[in-house]
Amino acid sequence: MKEFKVNVNPLIKKLEIFSKKGISGFLSGEFRSIFKGRGLEFHGYRNYNPSEDDAKSIDWKASMRSRYLVVKELVEEKNNNILFFVDVSSTMSFGSAEKLKNEFVIEMFASLSYTLLTGGDSVGLALFSNRVVKTIQPNIGTKQYYMMLRTITSPELYEGEFDLAKAIHDLSIETVRRSIIIIISDFIGLKGNWYEELKLLAAKHEVIAFVVNDQRDLIMPEEVGQVFVEDPNTGESLLINTKTVKQDYERIAREENQQLSKKFEDLGIDSLFITTDQPFNKRLMTFFKKRAMG
Repeated sequence: MKEFKVNVNPLIKKLEIFSKKGISGFLSGEFRSIFKGRGLEFHGYRNYNPSEDDAKSIDWKASMRSRYLVVKELVEEKNNNILFFVDVSSTMSFGSAEKLKNEFVIEMFASLSYTLLTGGDSVGLALFSNRVVKTIQPNIGTKQYYMMLRTITSPELYEGEFDLAKAIHDLSIETVRRSIIIIISDFIGLKGNWYEELKLLAAKHEVIAFVVNDQRDLIMPEEVGQVFVEDPNTGESLLINTKTVKQDYERIAREENQQLSKKFEDLGIDSLFITTDQPFNKRLMTFFKKRAMG
């Protein structure tokens, strides 16, 4: 990659206006309660109240020390710990629309992360291909935002083979604290034990999946005729007739996304399938409102 055709400044200005008007609540206010994985942290001890507390909640060791029956007081964590896990492999450098898939993802990340940070959440970023390429641990504030923005727009961190299983395995080792992990990828070229690794990740963290496709990932134009296509991972090329393969190509692409959606559902992972020719703001708003309802 030489450079990206992205301009996040208009996005930031628009979000700043929204924040001032108080209409970005679906992300910075209501949005925060949509995340199911918020944990409880130890706040201290208080005296056991038999009319309100279950006897099972008594901390017997602490009670022995204090000579009174006490229970642990737990409070909900004030902030979410959110990590964006973004695919930067070679298949994400494709685009038949105005923007490449990875350019589309950069703008989507810039919008979401800015609003989450504005709401007081800790946000981090991990880029992956067949491994975790770069990680910025979750933190708060404007400095964190621009550090992540510089990272995700660095072309030298892009390209490479795709191996979700290996990348998730690496991420699981790095990410100790329970977090909300938002995976953004086209999920093309899945192999190995990716499902098992994702299952383990979803057991430890709350996981959300955004599947970003170009229209050509899903629909084959038949009017083109014979063309050479190349596998971005292996470099292998093949001469095809688009009219001949169109029906099978689209059927397989549709079935793969249906199967992927079913696997996410089985693991309790909410997912959104989106194409780069669609504005992402309305789709994201609808997605998170749906999560809020149930």
